[in-house]
Amino acid sequence: MVIFSECKTKNAGLIGVVKLCSPGTLNVLTFDMVAQMKAQLEKWNRNDNILFILIHGQGKSFCAGGDVVRLRHSSREKDRYRERFFSTEYGLDYLLHTYSKPVLCFAQGYVLGGGVGIFMAASHKITTLTTRCAMPEVKIGFYPDVGASWFLGRIRNNLGLFIGFSGCEMLSGDMDFLAISDYVVDLHKGEDLLEMMTDRDWSADRLVLEKELLTLLSTQQIDKSLVPASQISMYCQEIDGALERADSAAALYQNLQAISVNNEFFASVKKNLEYASPFSLSMVFQQHTFGTRLSLEDVFRFEFFLSMHFSLERDFDEGVRALLVDKDKSPKWQFPDLESVPDTYISEFLYRVEKDAGIFFN
Repeated sequence: MVIFSECKTKNAGLIGVVKLCSPGTLNVLTFDMVAQMKAQLEKWNRNDNILFILIHGQGKSFCAGGDVVRLRHSSREKDRYRERFFSTEYGLDYLLHTYSKPVLCFAQGYVLGGGVGIFMAASHKITTLTTRCAMPEVKIGFYPDVGASWFLGRIRNNLGLFIGFSGCEMLSGDMDFLAISDYVVDLHKGEDLLEMMTDRDWSADRLVLEKELLTLLSTQQIDKSLVPASQISMYCQEIDGALERADSAAALYQNLQAISVNNEFFASVKKNLEYASPFSLSMVFQQHTFGTRLSLEDVFRFEFFLSMHFSLERDFDEGVRALLVDKDKSPKWQFPDLESVPDTYISEFLYRVEKDAGIFFN
């Protein structure tokens, strides 16, 4: 469920508010939700009275991703739900990336998968000390989508590859270090953000308006000393070394497993790698090589066809079953390890996607 509202400001301009309202599912995105959001945001984009957009989620989490259980069912039934969902979700993300007005996204708690897609598309990205962000798709036999080929590929020092490959959890300090968030605010101040915005006069021209918005958001930031230290920053040398020495997915896997740091962060990374689909890991490594070569529009086009093919793979069916349906956490992947994934399987899979998308890399 999504609730839309228009809040008046002092000068009678309006703020369009999008509120994800399925806290029982951690605001997991269904087709109806993304379709409603896309339609309403298109309408607001044409409305000159709308000054800003604010997107937030009810409850303790912003959004825990898309409804992959329903997508698995669609893959099994060979119906059109997958096509409708992916095309609409990626259309929503592209719309937000190219929106004509400032888009604020306030992301508390879990921000996963499809939630990251919305967050990264916003012009003003706001986190809290409760934010837990990840792209963990390799654990369900999928890959980081929703434009991740674009935004992960543009994170410095190839750290986006580490994020997508490992499915690591990032806190607000990590996101600040990676420059994928703009502001860290106190959770309760964040809840008052809308009231602060409506209580101001935004009658100035566009450039002044955006400057005033930046000033308002900057005044709400918490003291940097309270932001948790970035684990990725702290161990950047070790991660960089693992990435630089990797000429294949198997090599990157081994390099990350060989990092000798003994803490909760790297224990989680190694656990994710051991659990992940070898096919997914192989594809994420390939994905990183082409993401920076495409325009934003072509990224979403290519990801649409990549997702359509990926969701028919045995590993997606098995990954969702093991983690979210039966919840036994014992997936039987089609390949037991990365060394068992044939290069020809990857190249033939990618060629089918390239052919459908009309985008070729060789």
